[in-house]
Amino acid sequence: MITSGAMIHVCVVERATSTPDDVGQMIKSWTPLETFFAKINSFPVGETMIGEQTGAYMNYTITTRKTIAAPGDRIVTEGHTVEIKSIGIRNFTDGIEATIEGVERVA
Repeated sequence: MITSGAMIHVCVVERATSTPDDVGQMIKSWTPLETFFAKINSFPVGETMIGEQTGAYMNYTITTRKTIAAPGDRIVTEGHTVEIKSIGIRNFTDGIEATIEGVERVA
C-alpha cells in the first residue's frame, strides 16, 4: 500500500467530449473530472509506434487512492499530458490503491 507521503504530484484527470462547431464539424475538448495527489514513475520507451504515429514516448505508472479515471481519459501533471491505457484497482484493509498505466508522446 502506498503511503500518503509518497504521493507528492498533483494530477488532474480529464475526459474528452465532442461538440459540433458552427459548421457541424466535431471539436474535441477536455473536461477536468478530478484532482488528486499521486506517486509518479516514468521511463522512456524509445522510438515506437502507438496507434498510427511513430515517435518517442514515455511510459508512466501513476499510483494513487481510488480514482474515477478510465482508459481513454488523460492525466495532466506538471506540464505532462499522459494518455491512460489501463487502470488496476487493489483493495487493502486500510484503503484502495489505483495503479494507472499511461503513455506520453515526447517528440
